[in-house]
Amino acid sequence: MTLGQPAFSFEEAYTSVFLRRAFYSSTTLLAWVLICDRLFSFFDTSLRDLVFIGTFWGLLTLCLAFRLAAHQYESTVHLRAAYKWLALYAKWDHWILMATYSLGMMLVTHLAVSLAIPSWNLSLRIFIPNQRLDIPQLNLDALFIWSLGSMLGKIVSWRRILSERWVIRPTAVRQPVAFHIKANLMQIITEAWTISLFTLGTLWLVFMLFGGSVYSSMSQYTRYFFTILESPIIGFHWWHLFTLWRLLMIGSVLVFSFMLVDVLADGMFANMDQCIFEVHSGFNALPLIISSLAHPKNGLVKSTALSALTWWLPKSPQAQQLLFQSTYQDPPFVEFLKVVDKELLAISNRIKDEFKKDQKPAPADAAPSDATSAASSALQPPRIQLVDKNVYARRRHGHAKGLDDRTGRLASTWAATAEKWVPSPDVPLRTYVLNVVADTCAYIADLTAIGPAKTIALHFQHTKRRQMAHILTPSLDTIRVLQLLQVVIAVSVLNHVDENDVVRSNLTQVVNMLLAFEKQLDDYLKSPPAHYKLYADAPAESDIKLRQPAQLKRMLNDTFYLITQCFPEDLETLAVDEPYRDMWTTYLSQQ
Repeated sequence: MTLGQPAFSFEEAYTSVFLRRAFYSSTTLLAWVLICDRLFSFFDTSLRDLVFIGTFWGLLTLCLAFRLAAHQYESTVHLRAAYKWLALYAKWDHWILMATYSLGMMLVTHLAVSLAIPSWNLSLRIFIPNQRLDIPQLNLDALFIWSLGSMLGKIVSWRRILSERWVIRPTAVRQPVAFHIKANLMQIITEAWTISLFTLGTLWLVFMLFGGSVYSSMSQYTRYFFTILESPIIGFHWWHLFTLWRLLMIGSVLVFSFMLVDVLADGMFANMDQCIFEVHSGFNALPLIISSLAHPKNGLVKSTALSALTWWLPKSPQAQQLLFQSTYQDPPFVEFLKVVDKELLAISNRIKDEFKKDQKPAPADAAPSDATSAASSALQPPRIQLVDKNVYARRRHGHAKGLDDRTGRLASTWAATAEKWVPSPDVPLRTYVLNVVADTCAYIADLTAIGPAKTIALHFQHTKRRQMAHILTPSLDTIRVLQLLQVVIAVSVLNHVDENDVVRSNLTQVVNMLLAFEKQLDDYLKSPPAHYKLYADAPAESDIKLRQPAQLKRMLNDTFYLITQCFPEDLETLAVDEPYRDMWTTYLSQQ
């Protein structure tokens, strides 16, 4: 089936919704900047307020643009742990990001302090009264404010880079943006307060104890531009405790604002299912989305199309009928099966390439073999042939009449495991601190047991677990395709829209295709390629967590379970291929 060209592409609809949500995010940041301006200047209004609002809003919008430009669904798996650190700090865009945060935070901190404490002199040079030579000195208070802003910007940018905040984090429960911000409010408030208190306390001690050394080091650079005193006469005002309290409030609010950008981006752009309403206006969206899946141009758009179709298909009776509609051409369901095979084949080819590295090169005069994948051959039309015990038949008794709805689950690393380091609004602060201390002590105990030398060496070793994770890493689209396949099968049976039995006629191909992929995945995990013995076998607690196989196996198990529950009478006539009969027998015996 060749789908016709729609009025406009799904990519254009995605771009339209993306730009609209970017505008909403920028408007939300502007409202927050106005609130910050009132927090700092209270009831006073001056030209400084306009400068602060324009500068702060522009900086937050620029950080939002950096975040959206680097969006991706899965983080990169490096073959060595040390490579992650090298990759994070060897990219020019990360250095540009750190410079933007550092300089921007320094400027915004200066403007915020000038609004909150108008009487404080923040000029670079100050003149000492009644001095005969009339030579100024550097203002240590201004140096303290600029150092505070610069350090806050560096810490926030380092935190974003280390946690890879440009990776999209879909939530298992879809909720409005306001509720998403509310759920993360306590976390970012705690982190902002902690970062501001640590930075302010450290710099305060440095300037109080080593103010003269700081002055001398800065005077070495500024003396090329103007004449200043070699040693300060007016020192750092470290005893102004009320001023320090205001600086703590200003630093916390500014750090909170930069963290709010990431939380707002997660809430706005993690679930872009609104695109389906754009493509649905004026024409049917199903052929358009399947065309985008068959010929993807952008990975983000493709993942969004899968998520949107999984959410929208059960709610659209018109799309359900069109999915199984059969005329002189193949129904869209057959086109969708090709998309499923393409996703499974992508991982299968990477696994096959790993095994090919152990094979000896064939002689020059040998005829090349035409190797085809088991998952691809499973989609070939069935041939009539004489078989002996090729049809697996088994009488099943007592099977469940109803269907178990397992299609609403979003399988992901961030939804499958709870984050212990993120404080929940329901967890008291004392419990959170005790958990952090206990985890830190356990980590130090593990390092002591392994040994410091071996621990450092493990960061530079190519481990077997990291190699497997590297091969199976682009698995989110495969998980979403399998989830969409579950939705399609459930809809065809529950809503009785498959009048031509399109799913039933292709059921053998679907089962063989999924079994072929699972067998290849099991062989790869149980009997890795021979050259994997050269890789280090690091302890599980000090190596990357291999979650992709468990996620893929879970989605395959759910798909097989749904097939056995939806088509119990067809299990006796499925022509399961010879290599997969034992696996299929195991699945049926578990029902």
